[in-house]
Amino acid sequence: MRKRTLLPLIALLVLLLGLPASAQDTTSLERLDIKLWPEFDDPRLLVIIDGQVTEPGQTVRIPVPVGATINAVASAGDDGGLMDNEWQSVAGADGGTLVTLVPSAPMFRVEYYVPLTTDGNERLINFVLPAGFFEAEAASIEMLVPPDSENVDSRPAADISDVGENGTQLMLRTFGPVAGTEPIVQSLTYENPTGALAMPEDAGPPATAIQPGAQAVATADSGSDIDYLLIGLVVLAILLVSAGAFGLWRTRKTETEPAPAARQRPPKQKKKQQTEAGGQTQSAKDRFCRKCGIEFKPEDRFCRNCGAKRV
Repeated sequence: MRKRTLLPLIALLVLLLGLPASAQDTTSLERLDIKLWPEFDDPRLLVIIDGQVTEPGQTVRIPVPVGATINAVASAGDDGGLMDNEWQSVAGADGGTLVTLVPSAPMFRVEYYVPLTTDGNERLINFVLPAGFFEAEAASIEMLVPPDSENVDSRPAADISDVGENGTQLMLRTFGPVAGTEPIVQSLTYENPTGALAMPEDAGPPATAIQPGAQAVATADSGSDIDYLLIGLVVLAILLVSAGAFGLWRTRKTETEPAPAARQRPPKQKKKQQTEAGGQTQSAKDRFCRKCGIEFKPEDRFCRNCGAKRV
């Protein structure tokens, strides 16, 4: 009897354990936006899943299909700037990967590339987001078709919301609340005879709320920082030019000014002797007559004795 009682309990336990975890861990979102960008900057399909949680601290789980390459896992603030977010991955039931994260901001993003199915010029996309992962108040699917694409067909149908300057077509499908009990499915087929990418290397991505691949938070003060840097460089340039002009002016002024004359000592003047009446100094005259030897008086010009001329 005890074994018969245990059997229903074991069967119920196995049934509970066998239920998919997604049925127990559905995340409530205010919005769920899915972007399908085939041949965007790569021949593969770029899948971008954006969401906004209703409450902070919620765990988000996103299934990634087999053969996909995860490009970014991030969260975003109200300004739309992205920053890396910690995440974990485990093997999915279908052989793919299950990305798990707790967004550090209300909005989150997961990007991954998956091989694109091609048949000549024809491209075929069958996107499926399995049920049980999200329930959302509103949702949308955006598809960006490369330039010069032909025979574009989407199921369910999507409206062309914009045409880029290079000929890209932006298609948008919006729908109401997502209950989370059914998968989200979208197919897209088109022909790309030129094989052109939607975003060539010399062009920027189309305008979206959150740009793909961003890894840094864009702040409102970034423009101000650039302005302050530019003003500082201009002021520095003006100071350098002013200093150079002043130095050049000083150099030219120095060259035009005459050099100061060297100070010269005045020539030594011989001590003047007291002049005599004849204009000759006393030392320059003979004191005695050279002929008779009589002493001259100061005023004598000839010898009083012999009449010889005083030399």
